[in-house]
Amino acid sequence: MKPRAPRQKVLISTRMRVGAGWDDARILNISLRGLMIQAESPPPKRGSYVELRRGPRIIIGRVVWANQHRFGLWTQDPLDVESIIALPAGDTKEGASSSATVAVERRSVVRRNSAAFERSRQWSRAFEFVCITVFAVTGCLVAFGAVAQLFVVPLAAVEQGFKARQS
Repeated sequence: MKPRAPRQKVLISTRMRVGAGWDDARILNISLRGLMIQAESPPPKRGSYVELRRGPRIIIGRVVWANQHRFGLWTQDPLDVESIIALPAGDTKEGASSSATVAVERRSVVRRNSAAFERSRQWSRAFEFVCITVFAVTGCLVAFGAVAQLFVVPLAAVEQGFKARQS
């Protein structure tokens, strides 16, 4: 039987994505190729893939076992155990109170609102307004032409009857 890799007991808060939803989770132990995770939500099914985020670290693993609120993840690539443990607590939601909602930026590069972005947004709003106005005016002209065409024959008959009465 193959010997297990040494595990290190930890209690590390992390964010977990299964499918399209995000949840809070805790890493209970970690080894070179695996983790034991505890989550409040029901554990993912065996064989499904889970993404964990801790600060700038992204860990993707496959669920190899699950029971109640704990499950084991196996990673294809070796984990840098020391750097994952060494990340400061401020990089996660660990210090936030449960009543306060903290917006956490998950992008690796944070977007900045620049003047170019603002000009582009204003130009696109103006272009959208012009397009809608052009379509609305064109629609009104088409509708007016259709109504005018519809009344040509009856108005001609009324005009002809009016001329016949006058003569």
